[in-house]
Amino acid sequence: MPGQSSPRYGWDTCVYIAWLLQEQAHAESLPPIAAIMQSAKENKAKIYTSVLTFAEISELHLSQEQIRDMNESFKWGQHEYYDVDIRIAKRAQKIRDDLRARAIPKIIRTPDAIHIATAIVLGVSEFHTLDDDLISLNCAPEVDCMRIRRPFVEQADLF
Repeated sequence: MPGQSSPRYGWDTCVYIAWLLQEQAHAESLPPIAAIMQSAKENKAKIYTSVLTFAEISELHLSQEQIRDMNESFKWGQHEYYDVDIRIAKRAQKIRDDLRARAIPKIIRTPDAIHIATAIVLGVSEFHTLDDDLISLNCAPEVDCMRIRRPFVEQADLF
């Protein structure tokens, strides 16, 4: 539609891991992940992640093909990574401090807070993860009421 902007998604590292390894534990999320990747490739959506994603996936024993697929996905122009700058670091700190102040039983790990902070600072439409602890923060005030959920695509988002 004219005037309608492309959906902007923030992605957690676990989404990339599920995609690269085709994890059957997340089989229901693989089609939406593939659809969003294709949509980004066709300039119909934008995907953002923190540079931490590269450090986190380095723990995996990826094949050369998987490494190539990951690197190639960032050449499309609609799939971008962002450095951790002071705005993102301070926003991640605030998220963790706010959760601690509210006595949330499980404080999120620093890398997860950085991924969410990156998404907030970049103003994404929603943040995608496969981590139930992060999904439990969906629309919470500590994350600026950002939508956090498993990868999901509305048919209208793809056209």
